[in-house]
Amino acid sequence: MELLKRNIHMDRTRVQALTQFALEDDLNIPENKPDINVLNLEKGELVVDEIKPSMDFVIVRGRLTLVVLYHTMEEGSSLVVLEGKIPFEEKINMQGVAPTDTVTVEGEVEDLTINMINSRKLNIQSLITMTARVEELYDEEAPIAVHGDEKVEYRRMPLNLAQIAICKNDIFRLKEEVALPSNYPNIFQILWSTLSLGDVEFKVMEEKITISGDIHLFYMREKERIIRAAVLRLPCPSAGCWNATAAVKACCRTSVTS
Repeated sequence: MELLKRNIHMDRTRVQALTQFALEDDLNIPENKPDINVLNLEKGELVVDEIKPSMDFVIVRGRLTLVVLYHTMEEGSSLVVLEGKIPFEEKINMQGVAPTDTVTVEGEVEDLTINMINSRKLNIQSLITMTARVEELYDEEAPIAVHGDEKVEYRRMPLNLAQIAICKNDIFRLKEEVALPSNYPNIFQILWSTLSLGDVEFKVMEEKITISGDIHLFYMREKERIIRAAVLRLPCPSAGCWNATAAVKACCRTSVTS
């Protein structure tokens, strides 16, 4: 009697680890910035610069970038933007990882608290969550039938398996110039901006996939000590095209063109 098998080619997460750690530091106000009166808005983004796998652990180096919008009582400007960063180095224990493995690390800022110590110094407290994983391809043999003269009983159950033909990441860099409506005043400087993707649609075509959607941009601007905010919707028809499945990453850079 012989057990007939068929090989199945699959991918899996071989090792995965999750860690949380706290970052705390003080941020001094540069000499070219006015004193702080009231904190208004803050946001932080985690940037991973280096991933160094070793035997059973991974060293991750990066930085927490900060943007703070605060109110000042000094002459010249009522709202001021302050930028800063906190570097970090974290050791993640991963049983079974080796120096030759390719490790993927994803990080998220779970909590960000910024308190004013005095008018020239801020205290930054943040909770960071990072997930590290090692993925690999492997083959698994599955029995499909029994061959032989012996009389045996067995039960079959059909399974539908999907196969990934191609998996890739791509980044589209979109540059768009938008003219302000005639009833809007001129911009002196952009104080704050946020970006999000909306109404993203994927369309499967012959040997390719196209993507379209909208970019929702919120910005706060200043002109002659007058603060105004606006929301813009930038349509991106047929923003990209792949000959494979793809993951989308959005990047935003807002600037003023005179």
